[in-house]
Amino acid sequence: MNGKQRDDLDWLAFRYVAAELSPAESREFESRLEHDQQAREAVGRLVEVTCAIRSLEWNAVPRVERGPRSCPWYRRRGVQVIGGLALGLGLVVALAIRGARNGESELDLAAAPPAAELAVVWIAARTEVTARQVEESAGWRWLAPADREPDSGSPMAAGWLADSAADTPDWMVMAVAAMESGEEDQHGPASDVKGI
Repeated sequence: MNGKQRDDLDWLAFRYVAAELSPAESREFESRLEHDQQAREAVGRLVEVTCAIRSLEWNAVPRVERGPRSCPWYRRRGVQVIGGLALGLGLVVALAIRGARNGESELDLAAAPPAAELAVVWIAARTEVTARQVEESAGWRWLAPADREPDSGSPMAAGWLADSAADTPDWMVMAVAAMESGEEDQHGPASDVKGI
């Protein structure tokens, strides 16, 4: 007989002695006791233990102290409920903020001029800057190539000025224009900004 069968037999004997078996199960176990020595030994062991316990004088049943909870703090129901509520509230706030930002960006797009108007303004500004660059580069002979000096009245000169204006970086032309306007401002009224 292995350990599992012995444990099952001890459990069945305990239930028999404690009168926990149904009448049919009791009759079946009693018939087994008639011819099974191991069943009789299991009942004998149980009766010995029961008699030994009864012989002890106990005034009162000892109180069993309740031990600490075996589950960790994050498994408790209250912590889970509060955590869920905080997460839900955070999600609602995040969605409200995002919705407010989307509404603002839609208002900004509605207030902005259409793309066609921006394109017209850009083309006009670019044409004006290009024309100003051609005029400003006409006064600067050092921009011309060293091997040719075109006559400013000839049609070739106009083409050369347009080519040199297209080849000259915008930042350089703007810096020269700023220098020229700075020289004119020195003779004009004093600046309101300190340090300039």
